[in-house]
Amino acid sequence: MIKLVLSVVACALIVISGIVLHGLYAFELPERAQQTLSFSLGDARLEGTLLLPDNKHNPPVVLLVHGDGAQDRWSDGGYLPLVNALVAQGIGVFSWDKPGVAASTGDWLAQTLRDRADEAVAALHALRARPELKESRLGFLGFSQAGWAVPNAS
Repeated sequence: MIKLVLSVVACALIVISGIVLHGLYAFELPERAQQTLSFSLGDARLEGTLLLPDNKHNPPVVLLVHGDGAQDRWSDGGYLPLVNALVAQGIGVFSWDKPGVAASTGDWLAQTLRDRADEAVAALHALRARPELKESRLGFLGFSQAGWAVPNAS
């Protein structure tokens, strides 16, 4: 009887470990080609990463627009489960470092909400200029403060 209980406990621990490890995978970038892209807005040069799904011609692409704060392109890894889910569903993702954060120049603290909207539009234009995205549908997905910036991105 003890051997049976120990076997069941061991199997349960293996299953639980597998679930936990699988959950941690969501916080890693997918193993696929990543393209580093830069675009300009005023005197700032903004840098980000474009991830496209494998074997999909002209995929739709979501541009991630940050909320308030000094955020890098993946929001310190917080966006990665969402990024992985989108790419797995055949949707590309582009996200960039806010001005003055990581590889981008400028100063996000000096931005108005209009500046934030203009930044999103500049990112959109940078993607539209890419031949592989010429026919793609592109759209914004914003968080927190981006709820004020994105509606003004025109």
